[in-house]
Amino acid sequence: AFKGFKELTRVIIPSSVESVGYGAFKDCSNLSELVISKGVTSIGDYAFANCSSLSEVVIPDSMVSIDDYAFRNCSGLTSIYIPESVTKMGKYVVAGCTAVTIYCEVTSPPSGWNSSWRSSDTVVHDYPVVWGE
Repeated sequence: AFKGFKELTRVIIPSSVESVGYGAFKDCSNLSELVISKGVTSIGDYAFANCSSLSEVVIPDSMVSIDDYAFRNCSGLTSIYIPESVTKMGKYVVAGCTAVTIYCEVTSPPSGWNSSWRSSDTVVHDYPVVWGE
């Protein structure tokens, strides 16, 4: 939908949207603010890949699945908050996000999370216990 739209700096995904599709905001390199409203249940493959200006992502507790490479190469991403409601996590969701810290509400990855959902050196924190390092 907005793939490669360099002028895009802010996105608010309303609760009326159920799913962010494949590559919807891929390569929007100036996208720096992302608000995902409660009601959104899935993020597709490459949806926000290469959005290098994103610094923080808060996933709402309506989210169920985040697909492959959803936030791949978001080099400015420093934190992502993942609620317990996320039962499916694709492969390499945050690959290439070299400075990101992941905050999860779960004590261990649910069975529906791909074993390679993140880079091996990505720091993951539970609230507040560390796991997955």
